[in-house]
Amino acid sequence: MTKLLQDAIEKLKDLPESRQNELAVALIEVAEGDQGDYRLTDEQVAEVRRRRANPDRKFMTVAEARKRLRHYGV
Repeated sequence: MTKLLQDAIEKLKDLPESRQNELAVALIEVAEGDQGDYRLTDEQVAEVRRRRANPDRKFMTVAEARKRLRHYGV
């Protein structure tokens, strides 16, 4: 364990138990795969597969994608 991680854990010991548990869950999730907050549902995975299988699927440039995202406020 690094010194930085040890220092962080020492600071967490002063927090309320409920907050310690929240942070412990978050740390375990990161350690188990660091996959971030985004996960596709089974329906979304099926939709991605369906679209990728389409030989006539359309592609857009990065600029077009950025424009579309700006339109939706992302």
